[in-house]
Amino acid sequence: MQIQPSIFKTYDIRGIYGQDFDETLAYDLGLAYTNWRSRELSTNNLSVVIGHDMRLSSPELHQALSCGLLDGGAEIIDIGLCATPSFYFAVANERADGGLMITASHNPKDYNGFKIVRDRARPCLLYTSDAADDLPCVDLGGRRIITKKKTINK
Repeated sequence: MQIQPSIFKTYDIRGIYGQDFDETLAYDLGLAYTNWRSRELSTNNLSVVIGHDMRLSSPELHQALSCGLLDGGAEIIDIGLCATPSFYFAVANERADGGLMITASHNPKDYNGFKIVRDRARPCLLYTSDAADDLPCVDLGGRRIITKKKTINK
């Protein structure tokens, strides 16, 4: 299946499941996420929280994402069916290295996607511009996951 570039939003991935993306993206995302966080944290001992909403496609995406994370060497903390705020809480409370939530938020039932966070549930940017070439990132089908950085000068 050809992944539709329009599914990559600023802070998440959302699209029509089976039309814009399928389980292959979920698996690849799990691998890419594990590789990225392992490099960023200089460790091969990652703990990653995963959760999902009640959409009919969520169990299939959950299985594929889990396989990608496990193949990448991550330890999974699976919180199962949950709301997004509970997912954020779990990432922070479990002191995980990050997490992925399978959800399309407020979108119609045919949609699904992923919210992607770092430790303490800090968001990741999905950046699609060439201006990000000098930023630390991981490639995911022509899109890059980057860390939002902010410098405060006092």
